[in-house]
Amino acid sequence: MDTMSVKEGTTVLAKSVSLARLSIAEGGAIAAPEGKYLTLTVDGVTYPPDPGVYEGDVRITISDNFTRSTFRFGEETISNYHAAVIIDDGNLQKGSSVPAAVQGGSVTSTKADGIRIDSREWNFNGFYITGDSNYSISNSSIYLKGDGTDDFVGMGAAIAVSGNADVKIQKTKVRTEGIGRGTLFVGGNAHVSMEECEFATESYVPTPEQLEEGRKQERMMEPPWAIGLRGNGRALNLAECGTLDIDKSHVTSNSWGVLSIDGARVNRLNVKDSLIEILGKNGYGCFCICDDLMFDYEKFGEPGCIDTIDHSVFNVAYTGILMSLGNGQGEFKNGSIVNSERFGAFIHRNNGGKLKINSRSVFHTKSSCIVVKGSNTYFELDDAVMEPENGTILQLMDNDDVGMCDDPFLIPVGEVDKRDDRDLSTAIPDEDIFVTVSNMEARGNFLNSTTDFRACNRRIPKPGVTPPEPPQGAEKLRGFIGDTLMGAKNLDLKVKNASIIGIISAANAYYKEGLTRITKENCEELSNITQVPAEPINNGVIVSIDAKSTWFVTGTSYLTKLTIEEGGKVTGADGKTLEMYIDGEQKDILPGTYVGMIQLSLS
Repeated sequence: MDTMSVKEGTTVLAKSVSLARLSIAEGGAIAAPEGKYLTLTVDGVTYPPDPGVYEGDVRITISDNFTRSTFRFGEETISNYHAAVIIDDGNLQKGSSVPAAVQGGSVTSTKADGIRIDSREWNFNGFYITGDSNYSISNSSIYLKGDGTDDFVGMGAAIAVSGNADVKIQKTKVRTEGIGRGTLFVGGNAHVSMEECEFATESYVPTPEQLEEGRKQERMMEPPWAIGLRGNGRALNLAECGTLDIDKSHVTSNSWGVLSIDGARVNRLNVKDSLIEILGKNGYGCFCICDDLMFDYEKFGEPGCIDTIDHSVFNVAYTGILMSLGNGQGEFKNGSIVNSERFGAFIHRNNGGKLKINSRSVFHTKSSCIVVKGSNTYFELDDAVMEPENGTILQLMDNDDVGMCDDPFLIPVGEVDKRDDRDLSTAIPDEDIFVTVSNMEARGNFLNSTTDFRACNRRIPKPGVTPPEPPQGAEKLRGFIGDTLMGAKNLDLKVKNASIIGIISAANAYYKEGLTRITKENCEELSNITQVPAEPINNGVIVSIDAKSTWFVTGTSYLTKLTIEEGGKVTGADGKTLEMYIDGEQKDILPGTYVGMIQLSLS
């Protein structure tokens, strides 16, 4: 085969060539003609065409740019995809693909089997599958090293699927290394199912200079620190109206998140018989968000996002599920297990969503099982096992998330909440927090420490800096900006054919002593509060005990309304005597409904 030597300047290649040796001197470069792209492979592995000497099976492939428009948060993005295999409307796009980057096996217009793709350059996709395509990938492996610039549209993902494509991935291993270098992207109206697969992503920590350069390019290289997350890569991203089914698979990330949903309109994520893991010190198992600012979710009439976790295990550092904007729904069922170094579920700025934990699913957490702030969310705990090491099942607290900005959260040290005209005996369906505990024994506390401080919206004025205008459509997502869904909440807790052994109460909240502000540098302090039962001010606690239920009170609890059905019981734990006071007057604990400042104390 021929050799090529490039000494100075840029050599533009009009067509693909095969070489035994390629030499590019310092100051020299090779490039494709306008509208095309160049891929350098050496023994089937792609490399950036940097100065150096390349020997072996050296191929320079000149391919057509494959341009597609995608939508992110309701706005169109135009992207050029460079991939080993491009499938569009059921056809292999030979002019845009890079066959030299495919080793072994076979590739057709309908399937790839037994192949290997290995790339060491930025933004190179293993597969890009779009249009009206039905495709299968099996018994294959993909390894990509180098950053991806935009995982909202699958730029650089090992497998990116969009359009109306339906893709099945079986017995395939994918590993990516780099910032924003996902293993899988599912967008458009695509449907992807993966079975018996191993997908892993590993990101590195960029320098401040790299982060600043990324901001200039509008790259999302890390999550918002204001939710306590750290990291630089998501194993996969489900966007637009994509659907993803994961079965008998193992998916990992070393930080940020494993099963991400972002830039999403209507999504369905289904995980069955699988192992999902964060291998580093921070990150979530799955995300639930409906964040298309221009979409009318109310008119749509269904949850914009549904995550269903079926008989699967999540080993995570931060939280099993993170639920944010919109009316999304999460469910853990059929013995699913969450083992978390912090929380089981983290809910913030959520608008009417629902979390269901049932059928012997287990949340084992170092901190609280469920953290809720700045939200209007419904919880159904049915035949579940909640095991919080800190003793708190539900931590309902003030929102300390300052949003997508670099302003610190200023802790309201020494401030005292002032009583307003809130009705503390009635929960408002589209404002407050609703919990049902049924068919189980729950050992732990349910605490509500919300106030009207609204400290998350306070800002330190910056000379000469004008706050940005809210994005178009922001008003459609309550809780996204401003005071909506912030402030004090009532907690409505119903116990049905179940027992609770713990404290249910209004509470005060305290950050660690001496802490006055939380920034990116100490963002792990977000949500890290101690709750102490205290008389309610604006934070009502409404408890209903049905005829087949018992609440074993383990410590002083403060309520604003208590209903005990005939046959239901509220009693002291461990045989201790329980006394009830309403507005300071002692009352017998009998079936009935009680309203006022209710104190339950052990004696």
